[in-house]
Amino acid sequence: MVYRLADIQFDQLVYSPAYSTQSVNLANRDMTRHEVLLFQRFGFGEQQRWQIQLTGGLSVDGQARNTGTVPDNTYQENRTGRPVLLASAGVVFKPTLLRKKQPVQP
Repeated sequence: MVYRLADIQFDQLVYSPAYSTQSVNLANRDMTRHEVLLFQRFGFGEQQRWQIQLTGGLSVDGQARNTGTVPDNTYQENRTGRPVLLASAGVVFKPTLLRKKQPVQP
């Protein structure tokens, strides 16, 4: 398990609602996110130099957002702070396992 604190800064942030051709430029220029990630690796092969890694987690905005009746732009900015589920799969190669182990001399 890993905890990560991410500070994200934007030059420009544009929100495009689904099923709409209109975009809204948001005033957000930075965001702090708290992320909790779980990793699992599965090795294969005799020395397990190659591994498959699966990751799942949750990313949550670090700032409180207004949830009351607000203008449209503020509503769109609040949507950028919603929790996000994260998932990934990857391949890991460990080249240090290429070396042959020397037998221990008694």
